[in-house]
Amino acid sequence: MVMKDIFISILLNIILGYIWILFFFLVLGLSKFKDNPYIFGGILILFGTILFSEVIRRINPLTRYKFCHPVKVAVFLSFGLVVLVNLMLIG
Repeated sequence: MVMKDIFISILLNIILGYIWILFFFLVLGLSKFKDNPYIFGGILILFGTILFSEVIRRINPLTRYKFCHPVKVAVFLSFGLVVLVNLMLIG
């Protein structure tokens, strides 16, 4: 059962990572046309990230696992690696 949870969590967080990257680049593109693009973009990215973390918290039932549980570690690594690789390759 743990392998199934790890696989589903990795797949789900890879998809969520790509969605967050799309949101990030959309906000950067929209904030170019404002008077203060860094302030406007920063506020939108911060607000969107807080909302996105709430979605991730509700989708992933990670509260039942300890911090060092393999499923929880796989979730954080998969999301973080997707975001990091995309920001380094695309950005």
